[in-house]
Amino acid sequence: MGRDRKSYKCSLIFNKIMNKRIFSVYVNLQDRELNLPSYLDNSKFIISICPSSIRDGTFSNKGIEEVKKLLEKGCLLGQRGYIGRCRYPHKDGIDPWHENFCLYNPPISLESQLELMTKSKEILKKTFGIEPIVYAPINHLYDENTLSAVQTLKYNFMMDQNNFGINPYKQNGVIIIPESKIGDKETSKSLGIYSHVDMLRKRKVSDFVKRIKLILPSEFKPENVPEHILTMNEIQKRIKKHERDLKSLKRKHNIK
Repeated sequence: MGRDRKSYKCSLIFNKIMNKRIFSVYVNLQDRELNLPSYLDNSKFIISICPSSIRDGTFSNKGIEEVKKLLEKGCLLGQRGYIGRCRYPHKDGIDPWHENFCLYNPPISLESQLELMTKSKEILKKTFGIEPIVYAPINHLYDENTLSAVQTLKYNFMMDQNNFGINPYKQNGVIIIPESKIGDKETSKSLGIYSHVDMLRKRKVSDFVKRIKLILPSEFKPENVPEHILTMNEIQKRIKKHERDLKSLKRKHNIK
């Protein structure tokens, strides 16, 4: 265990020095196209889309053609859930933007998750001519059933939230890529980073991306991450979710 911990810390330092990052661009449900900034012209990254935006016609034909050109250049196609929000009602004001796992309701069965994810995969394959190899749970919330579904449907990678500078690792046969949103305090020590399309032209995002070298997940070998670190990461992710929901409820009911 001591050797694993030492090796893990050394790899964090090494990757920070090399300044290589795995970059995900997330298409939001309201986005109609990409219109990416020029600093991404020669870069390879993950482009993740919620299939319901294609199913419902929100994502335009122009947006679809933009994604096709990215895939031709070697970018990776990611599947961002299916409908983008929880199947359970959240009329109390709690954030509904999760799909594979809800903190306040019963788990979603493996069969149900497989059904939704399969439908999603088929939409993306029909639209872009290739299957997505990255699965990105909405708001990074998922459970063991999600992991099993990802493994069954043969995605190569799955994204997670990075709260402790965790490098990519393998779990249940799936390579997990922990990532932090550009601008968050965890960004500087996270190999995986992400931004939503509408934030790409913001100064904090463009300046950060221009300073780094973007790599694809296949260019990085998964590491052995101590189990207690993964447990801490999951706990912190849920704490952040509870904190967001608490703030939302306070605003809704005007509670100081």
